[in-house]
Amino acid sequence: MAQIVRNSESLFRIHAFSGLNESPSGDTELNYGEAAECRNFRVTREGNLQVRPGSKTLWRFNGPVEGIWQGRVSDRAVKVAAAGGKLWLLGAPGEATELGNIGPGGCRFFGFGRKLYILTGKRYLVWSGYGQVTDVEGYRPVVAVSVPPEGGGATLEAVNRLNGLRRGFFSPDGTKKVFQLPEGELASVDYVRVRATGEHLKFTADKKNGKVTLTAVPAAGTNTLEIGWSKGSGIRGEVLGCRFFELYSGVTDNRVFLYGGGDNRAFFSGIDYDGAATAEYFPEGNVLKAGSDNTPITGMIRHHSKLLVFKPDGTFSVQTGTATLESGEEIPTFYLTPLQREMGSDAAGQVTLVDNDPRTLWGGGVYTWKSASSLGSMDERVGQRISRRIEESLGEMELSEAVVFDDELGREWYVSQGGVTLVHNYSRDCWYRYEGIAPRCFGRLDGAVCFGTAEGKLKELSRAYRNDDGKPIQAFWRSGSMNMDKAHRRKWGKYLWVGLKPESGAAVTVTTRTDVRTACPAAVARASLMNYSNVNFGHWSYVTNRQPKVRRLKPWAGPGSFEQIILESCSASETATVLSLEGTVRMGRYSR
Repeated sequence: MAQIVRNSESLFRIHAFSGLNESPSGDTELNYGEAAECRNFRVTREGNLQVRPGSKTLWRFNGPVEGIWQGRVSDRAVKVAAAGGKLWLLGAPGEATELGNIGPGGCRFFGFGRKLYILTGKRYLVWSGYGQVTDVEGYRPVVAVSVPPEGGGATLEAVNRLNGLRRGFFSPDGTKKVFQLPEGELASVDYVRVRATGEHLKFTADKKNGKVTLTAVPAAGTNTLEIGWSKGSGIRGEVLGCRFFELYSGVTDNRVFLYGGGDNRAFFSGIDYDGAATAEYFPEGNVLKAGSDNTPITGMIRHHSKLLVFKPDGTFSVQTGTATLESGEEIPTFYLTPLQREMGSDAAGQVTLVDNDPRTLWGGGVYTWKSASSLGSMDERVGQRISRRIEESLGEMELSEAVVFDDELGREWYVSQGGVTLVHNYSRDCWYRYEGIAPRCFGRLDGAVCFGTAEGKLKELSRAYRNDDGKPIQAFWRSGSMNMDKAHRRKWGKYLWVGLKPESGAAVTVTTRTDVRTACPAAVARASLMNYSNVNFGHWSYVTNRQPKVRRLKPWAGPGSFEQIILESCSASETATVLSLEGTVRMGRYSR
């Protein structure tokens, strides 16, 4: 008996786009709104599909841009950039003032104590907000107090890794003018002064034996004299080799942790004699060692009341505590606890806090670390892989060399390497891919996302620009292979409705593909407003109504069992915000 299949129509709708899904099993199981390919389109907070922001060069330098920072230094707000081995104070676009040499290579900035500090992996520098950048000399610790002329006294502060500078407080007896320092074999004796008045006294020094002879007998008193001397140069190289930082103390975040010297050590700062936190005092004993010596610390980030420490082969948690010395004195210290013995971070210095959860690059993917409540305590061992939809694009990157950036205002997280930038819109949990930009570093200047390039350009990424310094943005979006839940039926596309947001120069090219025919006719949907900016007189419009526009197109062809929709834009002046896609498909006989 013959079977007759009646023709019917099926309607599909895409009212919210879901970003890229590079499914390893093919594109036939993608949800409506997901893209099998997505280049230079982004998904807005409302779920619309939009051509990515353009970029414009604001400053040019003779050398790679390695770092960007904005904040307050001393009593003023500043913007600075590291480029071409120098530090620059940024003014209006195109204007920059050189602040001194810092050396080539990547760098990190952090503000502390009304100053700006710079880590390069070879130098540790400071800028006061005025004048030139200088190398950090370091705090001179008080190593001994209540020292009588014949020597002794009580030890106080540990020596500083950054230098060989020391000082001590001495208690004259009113009869002796020779004072024995706590150590000999000195490089120099730098000064003797009266603490109450600041008056400097004349002296001679026996550097070999560590003795200071004053020209006059000082008045008796307790801790009334201060003598400063130098011995060696400290262990400065260990600190200078650090490339990254994190601020943490459990309560006030007034300790600076430096890491990234290629080993499993982090050095944390101390408190000076006056009780003030400083980024220029790293006592010899303030060392944190994480796990095995075989692998280095690659990331540190404060999370709630703890400090998470990441390595390529594990993760640790640091919390504050106290330790008791032999003298019975209790001092603050930090305790390290293992959390994860396998997962961690492969990319040095690229751990970010995204929506209050740490995020790392490890094992070829992106992981977020969620806190879970367990018997009333916090457990950070829950690392979740969130990058399975973009594993193919991640495979094109060398993640150990990638740079990341969290745009908290736009709620987008960037990971970039090798000319590919992947963006995670974490407000909608979707991914998209940018090409045509090659960030070497990211930063935020005056609220805008900016990035530096290897060519010495400092660029702004914004929808105010329709191109990349005049170069067209080539945007491409392709849906998955849709069968309208009827893979056994042949189909002919009939109509396609494209909803567009009216904008000046709003246009998108629409075409379709089937599993039988790969070159279907293309059509252009427009919703251009009258505007003299970004104008193209070939597509002139007098439309002023800003209500969304729906355009009916017929770019489809058949027959085929699977249909794909393709959206494209390649222009230096046009843009597009696609609000929705709807289409009707006429069903035919059974597929063969």
